[in-house]
Amino acid sequence: MVALIGPSGSGKSTLLKLIAGLDVADSGEVRVLGEVVQAAGRRAARDGAARARTGMIFQKPNLVGRLDLAANVALGALQSMPSWRALTGAWPLNVRADVTAALSRVELLDKASQRASRLSGGEQQRGALARLLVQRAELVLADEPVAALDPVSARRVMDTLAMLNGRDGLTVIVSLHQIEHARRYCPRTIALSGAVIAYDGPTTGLDMARLTAIYGPEIQEAVIA
Repeated sequence: MVALIGPSGSGKSTLLKLIAGLDVADSGEVRVLGEVVQAAGRRAARDGAARARTGMIFQKPNLVGRLDLAANVALGALQSMPSWRALTGAWPLNVRADVTAALSRVELLDKASQRASRLSGGEQQRGALARLLVQRAELVLADEPVAALDPVSARRVMDTLAMLNGRDGLTVIVSLHQIEHARRYCPRTIALSGAVIAYDGPTTGLDMARLTAIYGPEIQEAVIA
């Protein structure tokens, strides 16, 4: 579980989008899960296989508000079956079982039949993580997933990410503004400054002097425990 930190505009979101295949780099090579997914400004022919193994969540959970939570989580299976399944809600029994298991893992099974628009922000974010379990993602990219949440909801989302990492074996890269979350949950931290790597190592090595050098004038905006 790796924290990605740095001041605004340092390239955190861009880096995650490159890994996820949502953006294409102008040059160089991008490898994900051992596969080359981009090279020389082009997507590789087999980048779809790596993208199917990669899941991404954003500050906004991007659930379909009019659908219930179970239907939203089932959408994680769309990469392995025709889209008419989603249009009709005719999910196979194995997908329904996966949805139940995923919602149980994120402690939202009791919210399965509730419309996504009626869930709290933290519940929606955990629902998005359940969708990645149904997708069978091996790599989770989380772009500021707790920035808009209250402290209690933020901790539950971070606890869920840590559980997916520790108990389910998923690799997690999480972009964070809150330094205390990196210290609490992530053994390794990568810090960006000016679109270059300013630090890559144990989170315990991030003392005040190093953080000040990374954040500059924004150091006061980073919440430091």
